[in-house]
Amino acid sequence: MRPPARAQRRCARHAAVGAPRRAGNGGRFRRHRALAARLSRRGHRSPAAAAQRRSALCRAADRRRGVRRGGVQSDGGEHRADDLRACAARGISGGRSAAGRARGQHRRLRAVKTAWYVDFFARDYARLYSFEPERSAREAAFVRRALELRPGARVLDLCCGRGRHLRELQAVGIDLHLDSLRGLPAACAEMRFLPLRSGALDAVVSLFSSFGYLESDGEDVRVLREIARVLRPGGGVLLDLLNREHALAGFVPSVQRVEEDGTLVVEQRRFDALTGRLTTSFVLVSPSGERIDSAGHSLRLYTLTELARMLAAAGLRLTRVYGGFEGEDYALESVRMIAVARVT
Repeated sequence: MRPPARAQRRCARHAAVGAPRRAGNGGRFRRHRALAARLSRRGHRSPAAAAQRRSALCRAADRRRGVRRGGVQSDGGEHRADDLRACAARGISGGRSAAGRARGQHRRLRAVKTAWYVDFFARDYARLYSFEPERSAREAAFVRRALELRPGARVLDLCCGRGRHLRELQAVGIDLHLDSLRGLPAACAEMRFLPLRSGALDAVVSLFSSFGYLESDGEDVRVLREIARVLRPGGGVLLDLLNREHALAGFVPSVQRVEEDGTLVVEQRRFDALTGRLTTSFVLVSPSGERIDSAGHSLRLYTLTELARMLAAAGLRLTRVYGGFEGEDYALESVRMIAVARVT
């Protein structure tokens, strides 16, 4: 069956003219011409169908080659599937579907590029928070006990920061920033869209209140569902959170500390009872009294009841709650709320 004359003219015009010629666009022009020829051979019932089919084929070709519209190479090149070679080495990433999820990361990362937490964790986090190696080793030892991890377990450190737990846990890390993770088994990805195959992991850990920075409770539930997806049946997740009850009982709106170099850090806190979010701002003042910089973050503080409901909605069953990394039981006065849950 021959396509309608109008569709033939469109295909012929597209083959003759193609996309506007730009630097580096020759390959895409040739692909469009080949696609137009394929459309002419196949035939279509209507001009609209021909146009839709042509657009679909062009988009599919672009996705396979990592090219966005206009023939310009995607700015997410550093987030391609080969970023997950560390995961693949441990048998975590897998199959064409996982590779497709990895290739889609650059689009999602562009979408969150303007979120406040992107700049905070890239620029300010390392200056405001520091940890001794002994603390990291002690926390990793607790995680192994709490999750009953066996040697060779496939573990993901979600939002791994500077990767201070990766070696102790023999884990793979995922974070938005990889500058401080060179030489470590880590990949750049968005926590709501993990580029890992379903059921690939034995355990997922989220430490030092890295859960709760997203814009809404619904987004946090989405993270939990993604965690449940990548866990094997019976796999476990450990969430280390700030205990809301303790934080509010001893709430101090302003604190100050002096760094080793003499810099004064003024920390202002504000809690919104309606949204349950703790907003913290930092002002850095030099020894001479000059204001150096400012930063801040907003963290959702969950009650244990809220967290249990969210875990259940994501297909995870809460099995144990600790009050600290010494293994003590959770209490209202506990500084931390460390929840352990399993895939139901």
